[in-house]
Amino acid sequence: MLKYEKGFTLVELLVSTLVGATLSATAIGLYMNSQRDYLTQKGISTTVGKANDGLSYIGEKIARSNEDKSFVQLVSNVQGSGIVLNAAAFGAGVSVLNANMSQSETGHSYATERSDQLVIQYLPKFIKGYDCEGVNIASVSTYVVEKYFVKVNPQDSTQLSLVCDAGRFKNGVFTGLDGQTTTLINSVDYFRVLLGVSQYVPNPSGGGQYQHRNMTIAQYNAAATKYPITSVSYGVLLHSENSIGRNDVINNQATFRLLDKDVKLNTSAAASIKNNNIYKTFARTVAVNDGIGGGE
Repeated sequence: MLKYEKGFTLVELLVSTLVGATLSATAIGLYMNSQRDYLTQKGISTTVGKANDGLSYIGEKIARSNEDKSFVQLVSNVQGSGIVLNAAAFGAGVSVLNANMSQSETGHSYATERSDQLVIQYLPKFIKGYDCEGVNIASVSTYVVEKYFVKVNPQDSTQLSLVCDAGRFKNGVFTGLDGQTTTLINSVDYFRVLLGVSQYVPNPSGGGQYQHRNMTIAQYNAAATKYPITSVSYGVLLHSENSIGRNDVINNQATFRLLDKDVKLNTSAAASIKNNNIYKTFARTVAVNDGIGGGE
């Protein structure tokens, strides 16, 4: 007697195949979402970390630039001024290249505004420590000069970096500031600087008071009266170094607010947008001479 074994019908086979495919698709979707979330968190944390480290370092140097300065020396056209905006900061008759002074909107940028450049100088208190290039500080009577600006990354010409070039100044003679730089923050798209000044505002009834005001470097240089610089605000627009794939947090078409300025990525930025990156702005304000907006 023949025995017949019952198998799957065609309909049952199709249903089981469909269920299996649905489960596989769901598992793949969960994996892809998990991978995107991981890359997003990695991109954000890495970007925040490198920005905080680089900006904190610059802030320490800015604070050092006007240590023990009188209120008068906080003016940029007085010898010894920590913020270098013109040759007078080094003394009468000293010749300084424009490239070695603070400037507005002259540097590399992937934003709709060009990047600023900040130059500071300070007298070390001790024969210890290093300048921003890692060179040992060997004298307390020689000024350390440091220039912060945006430069094309030599390892990847499609990327920009915030870098520092250091030198020395004594008795009218410069050494260093030779273009050999140290990278502080990679993947930078824009660098902006504002000077906080203590502006004397007279009262109609007599007397007056100092009020805090922010100015660009260009505005300060053009001002007829050089007010004491009592703070420096600075910040960067930068992007994550790793790709995060397609994700709703990608914002390379957005408008970004950095300090007082709204900017977007410019047409040249397309070369730096590699497989989708996260863009964020970071900014700091550092008071110099132990305060903002006071006077002697």
